Parts: sequence; C-alpha cells; structure tokens
Amino acid sequence: MVPLIYDNFKRPITIGLPKDRSLSSFLSFLDLDLSNFTLSSKDLMTIFQWVSQLTCLKVLRISARRIKSLKNLNLDLKRMANSLIELALDFTNCIELTTTGISSFLQSLSCVHTLRQLSLNFNGCSSLRRFPLDLHRSSTTLTSIVLTFENCIVMSDKGMSDIFSALWRLEVLSNAELSFMKYLNRTSFY
Repeated sequence: MVPLIYDNFKRPITIGLPKDRSLSSFLSFLDLDLSNFTLSSKDLMTIFQWVSQLTCLKVLRISARRIKSLKNLNLDLKRMANSLIELALDFTNCIELTTTGISSFLQSLSCVHTLRQLSLNFNGCSSLRRFPLDLHRSSTTLTSIVLTFENCIVMSDKGMSDIFSALWRLEVLSNAELSFMKYLNRTSFY
C-alpha cells in the first residue's frame, strides 16, 4: 500500500511515498485512487515519477477522476515493460489533459510487450485532439482492450485514425469495448 496522507479537506499534508528503492524489486500490484483530491501539478508529478520507478509491476490501476490540475501525464512505463500484464487508467473529466501532455506516456506504453488487458478511460477530456496509440509490441499478448473517449468533443478524425490503426495490428484480441459517444468532429469512420 502506498501511504498518501490527506486532511479532512482533501488537501495533501504530505505525500508519504516510500523512498526505499528496494520496493521496486518486489511490488507487483498497485491500485491508486486519487480521484476528487485537491492535488497540484507538482503533487501529481511526484506520484507518477515514483510509480515510474517500479520495475516488477504486473498490475497497475490508477484512478484520477476530475483532477483539473492534470496537464502532463508523466507516467513512464519503460521500467515495467517486461512485467506489466494489466493496465487500467481512469482520467475522466481531466479537462486540461492535452495530446502533448499524454505523448510521453503513450511512447512509453508502446515499449510494453507483455500486456494482456488494457483499459483507458478519457471520458470528458475535452482538450484531447489526437491519441497516438501504439500497441505493436503487445500485439501477440493483448487479449482485452477497453477504450472510452466519450465527450472528447475536439477529437479529430486523425485522432480516431490513430486509435483504430493501433487496434488493427492486434493479433490475439478477443474482447474490445470502444465508446466514442458525443464525438462531434467525426466525418468518417475507420
């Protein structure tokens, strides 16, 4: 368990992240629920940098719903590229999160080659224009994918093309759930 300490007003007093790097050598499951907390960009950067140091994670789940300060998703998956089996991220209504802000995360996601389950929820992320998803290294392992981009009202046709191009490369996919409700800029379907 990662001890994040908050007061009754949901403002961080301290972020009690373990500094002992030995933790990275055995921690295999991490579920972080940061939703509705008043976190600054600096707080989030500290949390994501700490998570990025973990090298043996098999399951990573992060919920950060309605955090308006989230502009840059500096979550780097490269160190867990050989172990990560399940990734579930929920950034519902993080309205300041942009394509530029997620680009480095998506680049690190492309390095993972052990994924079996992937769930990404960007519902209400109204600043996302593109989503350059690349899953080719997990094309022979990824069996389940859930993508939610509801109310991403500025998502472009190119953004949709990026997503579907990534899906067409998956060789063993058996379950896919995609939601693009209220996607207003679609002029064609891929």
